[in-house]
Amino acid sequence: VKGSAQGVAQFAYWMFGASQQGADISKIVMPVLTGLKDELEEADEEEKPLLYNAAAVLTSTTGDFDMAVRLQQAAIDVSVDPRQKKRMAPLLKELKEQAADQGKDKENAKK
Repeated sequence: VKGSAQGVAQFAYWMFGASQQGADISKIVMPVLTGLKDELEEADEEEKPLLYNAAAVLTSTTGDFDMAVRLQQAAIDVSVDPRQKKRMAPLLKELKEQAADQGKDKENAKK
């Protein structure tokens, strides 16, 4: 899939879906995230929102919701289409809520 921004993104979305069905994707998450990062370096402006969004979704499976928030915010920031920005906003909100809940859990664990 290397050299195909759409292919790498589709694979990342497929992995996310598989994880939602209970599949253990932990051993292959990092190589796919690296592939997304590599594609971002070469991507044109139209592909970047897709790649950042895919990276955010996949990163959320690792439990790193703070990073997922940053990636989803980047997806929105690089998008030039107002409709696309609007479609991506609910995921950003959800990821922020998950990051906040995770922060609360960490605080409660310290007590």
